[in-house]
Amino acid sequence: MPHSVHVHCVACSGIVSFWSRCHARGDAVEHFVAYQNSDKEGRFNNGRPVREGRSGRWFTAKRFRQETIVGNRLWAIEGGGSPKRYQLVSFGIVTRLTPVKRTPYRGMGLNVHFRVDANIQPIDVTDLRWFSRLREEQRSFSYGLNRIKDPRVIAALEALRREGLAGSGDVKGVVRKADPARTPIRELAVIPAVRRSPSAANEIVRQLVAKEHLTDVLRAIAHSVRFAHKQAPSKWGLRLNRDSIMLNVGFVEMLQLGEGWVRQLVKSDLLPERMRADEGLKFSNPQYRNAPDCKACDIEDVSMLARVYSALLPAHEEAIRVAARSPRHTTTTKDHSPGLIILISHELYTLVPQPAYLAPTPVMPEEIPTDEEFEEGAATQVLVNRYERDPAARERCIEHYGTNCIACGVSLAEQYGLEVDGLIHVHHMTPLASVAKRSIVDPVRDLRPVCPNCHAVIHSTRPPLTIEQVQEMVRKHGPPLPNR
Repeated sequence: MPHSVHVHCVACSGIVSFWSRCHARGDAVEHFVAYQNSDKEGRFNNGRPVREGRSGRWFTAKRFRQETIVGNRLWAIEGGGSPKRYQLVSFGIVTRLTPVKRTPYRGMGLNVHFRVDANIQPIDVTDLRWFSRLREEQRSFSYGLNRIKDPRVIAALEALRREGLAGSGDVKGVVRKADPARTPIRELAVIPAVRRSPSAANEIVRQLVAKEHLTDVLRAIAHSVRFAHKQAPSKWGLRLNRDSIMLNVGFVEMLQLGEGWVRQLVKSDLLPERMRADEGLKFSNPQYRNAPDCKACDIEDVSMLARVYSALLPAHEEAIRVAARSPRHTTTTKDHSPGLIILISHELYTLVPQPAYLAPTPVMPEEIPTDEEFEEGAATQVLVNRYERDPAARERCIEHYGTNCIACGVSLAEQYGLEVDGLIHVHHMTPLASVAKRSIVDPVRDLRPVCPNCHAVIHSTRPPLTIEQVQEMVRKHGPPLPNR
């Protein structure tokens, strides 16, 4: 039973459509809890989280009717260890029931399939007040898969789902600070788990931005993020606050928006005269030490954003270039909101990058971790030769060439999804094994970003193939090269 909580349904004569069931019923969603002992039955899904939007599965030997559970929400709990600890491992809407024969149970049981609501790492709920009530109601889960009736438990579970707290393994400490059943979302928006949740980001953004202006706002954020990423992939962060959104580049706040207002930083000498005279705009000098000669433009009517952002774009991009020269703020990595980036990508049907510090890239044996020089070399005898590497050289290479494979043009994020955004290998044009002493590396001249497949092909021969040779192989035998 490591993969499921199983449900026995003797009345099951086929698969019921989840959507048709929901629409036909038209009443409120009910809540069910499914429990398994991980010490006896193994971990849910072998201990691997089921991703948002995917299908989870539990088995039960109880005799449920389809109309009882399909379209309702299932909360999956497992317990184990000594003393026993309990974890919330997944939750979602039940989509269908399928009969299944499973030993050691007699007769037929049911696989209960549910669509997972959110990405979740197991959450220790043992010491939470609502969980104590749930255990008492369910007689320490002796009922197996069963309906939840306590409204206080349901309120707490729904609050976790809404606020996106299921993205964190440290919910216990969060709940002690602020009970999500009683705390509005704006008070929870600074919790890191909320920043990781696309659903929480969606709720906050829709509170801040009217529906008719949402696309314009998200397009502006997406363009600024892309430009900042191009300038300095590791120096920017998009922060989700209680009542605002903020894009930081280096030490500078480049773009801010709240309920009905937007602030955009621009380079003063590129500011169009017609915009200076626009009565709907207010310009001020924020005196950023790391952004000299820049002004803040306050847009107090969001309906003007598309026009104003476009008109100020050259001045805004130049301000980003200036800010990108400053060091990254010490709180940027902690405050970044990856869930908001995912939301923007989904809403605009386009890929918006995550900062480079969220995408550590595995290295191959010969990899190394424009005026600067980087040293490498110093072989150490282990099972193979290992070389000292400077990760700054790798980052400079990616800043110059981007994260598409230089040989075949593939973007791993476009092929595999946002989770691998920024993933790319870096190939040294001269094999490090042939370098007998410390040498100077020019990241633009000596390094190239390549996908793992092309990297393996390059090193399939000795001496390695050149980038040009692999490009020719792709032209002859592979799909057309993307435009780069």
